Amino acid sequence: MTSHRITAAESVAQAMTNQCGYCASESSMPHVSGAYGRCKMICPRPKPGSNSAQVDPTHVNSKPQLLAWLLCDAVHIDPSSGKHTLLGVFSNIVAKRFPVTHPHMVWFMVLTDVAAGSHAMRISMGLDPTDPKPLIERPFESQGPLNRINLISEIHNLSFQQPGEYSILIEIDDEPLLATSLTVAG
Repeated sequence: MTSHRITAAESVAQAMTNQCGYCASESSMPHVSGAYGRCKMICPRPKPGSNSAQVDPTHVNSKPQLLAWLLCDAVHIDPSSGKHTLLGVFSNIVAKRFPVTHPHMVWFMVLTDVAAGSHAMRISMGLDPTDPKPLIERPFESQGPLNRINLISEIHNLSFQQPGEYSILIEIDDEPLLATSLTVAG
């Protein structure tokens, strides 16, 4: 009976990829000898004079990405760790009669891939998805595209004249990032 067991080194070699994410061949990987025997380097540093470019993370051209967008009652920021705790997360509003005014809510979002510098965030909302009205407009700063940015926006006394699907449009620097809706039911 033939054994189908492979060594750990063979397993790692089969799963390796090069710096661009393509499969790396055995012959393309440099070998290093050390205390643990002969090993293969998975991601060697580029050799001087090679055409491997260094990436400046402050000048990456990409569209901002929305990692999270949540509605909640409050956000607690721990003073010692800086961690955010979202309290009372919800995705719709229910009322017994209309018009109704929601006294307080927080819109929490996390962005990444935002170029370094000053930016503007706008959230618009309305029953007509072709004509939402600006609800929140605020500036924010980004240190670079590799940073994550937590934006916390408090909204007081938001009125809903009737039940329905209220369209929401989130924009960064006048570029649409997310189109979604908030259900307000009776």
